[in-house]
Amino acid sequence: EAFESKVIEASYDKPVLVKYGLTYCAHCLLLEQLGSVPAVAEKYAGEMDVFKLWWNPHDEMFNDLNAIAGENGVTSSPMFILYKDGEIVKSGYGFPDEKGEGLEDFLGNHLA
Repeated sequence: EAFESKVIEASYDKPVLVKYGLTYCAHCLLLEQLGSVPAVAEKYAGEMDVFKLWWNPHDEMFNDLNAIAGENGVTSSPMFILYKDGEIVKSGYGFPDEKGEGLEDFLGNHLA
């Protein structure tokens, strides 16, 4: 329910970027240590919303989040997916730095 309202429905107002991270992914944990995703959120504040979704197909505790990841075609991490008007408009790997830079090509002309 939260994913539907915070991501899908909200993407009709402005784009929503979600970083999908496996709980045991070294690159995902490095991005977490760098504060990359919050830096992206700050850099693009007002232009898009940014969220993180942690999943783990080997842990039943994550079943709901694993289902969301699967429904959105996520099979590895760190995967970034940009939603706009309720649809996926871009997905792929991304490695933003601690300043939130590095997703410019990924975001392309999808922001206002």
